[in-house]
Amino acid sequence: MSGFHAEPDALLLYQDALDTLARAILEGDMQTVSACVKLPCLRQTLSARTIIETEEDLLDGCRAFSQSLKGQGVNQLICLASDAEFLRPDFILGHHVTHTLRNATRIIPSYTSRIVLQMHEETWKFAEVHSAVSSPGWPLLTGHVPQDGGKLLPFQQIEGDIRRSQAEPMTLYQGFIDALTQASLDNDFEAYCALCRFPYTAHGEVHDKVLKSPADIRPFFDMLLGLIRDYEIDSFVREAAQAEFLSGNLICGYHTTTMSSRGEVIVGPVRSRMILEREGTTWRMTSATNAVANTEFPYTSPEPSETLVTLRQIQERTRT
Repeated sequence: MSGFHAEPDALLLYQDALDTLARAILEGDMQTVSACVKLPCLRQTLSARTIIETEEDLLDGCRAFSQSLKGQGVNQLICLASDAEFLRPDFILGHHVTHTLRNATRIIPSYTSRIVLQMHEETWKFAEVHSAVSSPGWPLLTGHVPQDGGKLLPFQQIEGDIRRSQAEPMTLYQGFIDALTQASLDNDFEAYCALCRFPYTAHGEVHDKVLKSPADIRPFFDMLLGLIRDYEIDSFVREAAQAEFLSGNLICGYHTTTMSSRGEVIVGPVRSRMILEREGTTWRMTSATNAVANTEFPYTSPEPSETLVTLRQIQERTRT
């Protein structure tokens, strides 16, 4: 019929994405793997959550997984989709079962996964991956599969997934960091703390700190107030550079901070990354990383650094 355009089939698109990535993993085709994944990407198992930000981390992990499969003689990696739906035109949510075989012999117990694909650069890419295996982090090797892994749906769908709306992560992230900045300019400690989900973590090039209560963040807040007062700061700007949905209630965002007085830059630009989590209708900070060389937190004045450590690096150095 002239002018008729059929709606794309979410299940077919989901299955095609699964087939492409499974084939690339089995063949060790890292160029295709890289093209299949949207960074940053959330990788969740039954025992750990990893946020992969860089292509180097992605390919190191996928290469190790590929080599692990080859070492066990795996020659079939079959992912069978059971259902898929559009959250909105640029996101697909689906479920599937993975079968890992050597000829017809099962090498790893089959397990279920839930994946969200995101349309990026005209390609459906993996943006969020949940699997019913136990693995301490990244890379995901064979892991431990529960006895009922083939039937288990590992994670419930988040109620009110933000990706079902037309909300854009950059808009939400810029609004959040603007509110954080305004709380400092207004000397409103209560408003600042209301934007934090305690406990939350603060990181720098060499330091990691768990902030358990408003009392723990007060010295940092007072440091900002001191800079504003002592240097007569008349421009305090946090500018978002990138923000992405990690899940239905998580945003990973990147920004730079600059504090100036009469046109002279006093602090910055300092690069930062925040993880925001939505609680009801409110977004709160759960992790903040600044590219600063200070060895302790809180500090009396930020020492800008070129290094913004990745969440994977933080995960490794804080592993207990």
